[in-house]
Order: sequence, then C-alpha cells, then structure tokens
Amino acid sequence: MIIKNGNVYTADFKFEKLDVEIKDGIITRIGKLDGEDAVDAEGMYVIPGLIDQHSHGCMGYDWSDGNFDEMGAMADFYAANGVTTVAGTITTIPAPRMEAAMKEMKRFSDEQKKTGRGARVRGINMESSFLSHAKKGAHLEAYLLKPDAELVRRFKEASGGLLKIVNVAPEIEGGMEFIKELKDEIVVSAAHTNADYDTMLAAVDAGAAQVTHFFNAMTSFLHRAPGVPGAVFDTDIGAELICDGIHVHPAVIRTVFKIMADRVIMISDSISACGLSDGQYVLGDMDVTVKDGKATLADGTIAGSSASLMSDLRSAVSFGIPIEQAVKAATYNPAKTLGMEDEIGSIAEGYQADLVLLDSSLNIQKVYIAGKEIQ
Repeated sequence: MIIKNGNVYTADFKFEKLDVEIKDGIITRIGKLDGEDAVDAEGMYVIPGLIDQHSHGCMGYDWSDGNFDEMGAMADFYAANGVTTVAGTITTIPAPRMEAAMKEMKRFSDEQKKTGRGARVRGINMESSFLSHAKKGAHLEAYLLKPDAELVRRFKEASGGLLKIVNVAPEIEGGMEFIKELKDEIVVSAAHTNADYDTMLAAVDAGAAQVTHFFNAMTSFLHRAPGVPGAVFDTDIGAELICDGIHVHPAVIRTVFKIMADRVIMISDSISACGLSDGQYVLGDMDVTVKDGKATLADGTIAGSSASLMSDLRSAVSFGIPIEQAVKAATYNPAKTLGMEDEIGSIAEGYQADLVLLDSSLNIQKVYIAGKEIQ
C-alpha cells in the first residue's frame, strides 16, 4: 500500500509532501512513489501514531482495575482517537492489586501480538505509592509507601518487563537512594513532589530522567524560589505536560515549548471519564466528579483529565504551539521515554507503520497500526 500526496511528518520533524509505502506492517519507502493500492492523502497531514505514556484509562475503565476485557475496550478507544501505543498507568492502590493489574496488562499485551487489536500496550507507568504526602493530589494517602526498589523489581518481573516508568518524590525518606539504585533499570520520574530547586537538581544528578505532569503536584516556579520547574529548565531532563488548558494555562504551555520544546512529552493523564460525558467516576479508590470536562475530587483537587491525547494535540496547536513541535511531543519524545524511538514515533524506513491521517483542522481521517487500518 502507498499513502500518496500527504503532508508527511518526516524524521527531521518537518512536513513535506511525500508518498509512504507500507509492506507487511513496516514503512519500506518514502518519496515520490508509484504503485497500485494507493490511498490519496491530498490535503492531509500524515503523522506518526500518537504515544500516550501516561493514561489511567478511558470509556469508564481504568488500567488499575486489571480487567482483561476492559483493556480491549480501552485499546479500541485509544486507536480510534489516534493513539497507537499506550503505557497504561497504575495509580496508588495496595501493592497486591498493582501487581495483579500488571500481570493482566502483560497478558493483554501478549494477546495483542496475536490479535492486533487496538492501541498496543507497550509499557506500564507506575504513578503510585512513593509520593509526597504534601503533594499527593488524587492519590490516597493511606496507600502511600516508602520508596522500595525491590518492590519495583518484583513488579517489573511480574509485568514481564512491561513496567517502564516509576514515579517518586525525591525529597521523601529514601527517595534519592531509590533513584540512584534504579536509574539504570527503569525510567525514574520525579512526581507529586515538594522538592525545592536544589533538591530537584540533586535528583537529576542521582538519575531522575523526567518529571511527571509538569507544574502539577509540585513546587511552584517563583522568582526567588524556582522550585522543581526551575530545576527542569536548568537541566536537560524530559517533562510530561498536559495540554488541555485546564491543568496548565495556555500561556505557560507556550512558555514551556519556547524554552524546551525538544524535551516536552505530551500526555493525556486521562482517567476513566475520557470519552464519556460529565458525571461521577472513580480513580483508584477515589471518587471523582467531572464537570465541564474538569475532573476533581470533592475538595476541588484536580484528578487527572477527561481529554484524549489527540484532543490535547489539537488544543496545543490552538494555543499557538507550532504543529511540528506538538507532534514531536506526542510521538517521538514519548517513544524515547519507552526506549522505542528506533521502532515507533517517527515516519522513517524500517519503522512500524503506525500512522494517523488528519485533515487541515486536525480531525482524524484514518488510523493505521502496523499498516492495518483501524475501522
């Protein structure tokens, strides 16, 4: 199959009018091509499939519940909305339930290799347990634990290596030692943290690779106390960013991209409400109310997002982020986090043919996963 005449997002992060050939699920040639079985993408953007490295769920379901059948429904929703790879995200629940959920996610991921159903689960993000009580956000305090590297290793084994990201507040007891011990085994993300600027710099030196949902559940950026954001700006680590305009003001989103566009990792942080209407939902063991698209706990604390990653991509562009930067943040950069930037996240020869065709208003026209169109 050849996708012809599209504005293709190339491996150097620019759009160019090209054709893309796909054989056996792989991109085989890019250029001006002739051949049968052509799809005309005239006037459309052709971008890599989106990669959501931080999503708790959608369509009324949550990865933390560990329900195999519900995982299929979530994978279908992601795919229909342009996400071709997802790292299912586990919230703070008791350790035995986390382990059981990860085992089921591994079983589902293995089954996908046979069925090809939906967005591929190619990672697990453990946003749980080792967080600051002061910045716990929508995480149940009773379930918070001291950092435990052996527990993470146990979970990683239970998930068959699918566990890719673990979150920790570096300032809590044992946090720095935890980062140092695991930095070569897993992506360690500083999260739900009350760390000051110097402590966050020390966490980066210890091996923290990124921060979780930049600006949310962390110390603020002030002119005499730059906090975690100041340390992120001063180093070269990645930063997850929710671009729905609710979690972070559009002006701040623009500023972040101006300062460090190459390090922004766009995420949805979606919860079970994503894809559904306002109402009552659950995140882990916490009740969440969604009103006008904003998800909160009873005390007003923001509790994840009801927006999809594709919706956030559109929002970012509407806020003034160049589309080239927005697409990179939602494709190549998360692929790097997952250690898969040589397989997915780009349109290049030899890469998996995960592609999304968008019209000029960024509405989805077609989605391909491993070269197969999602209906």
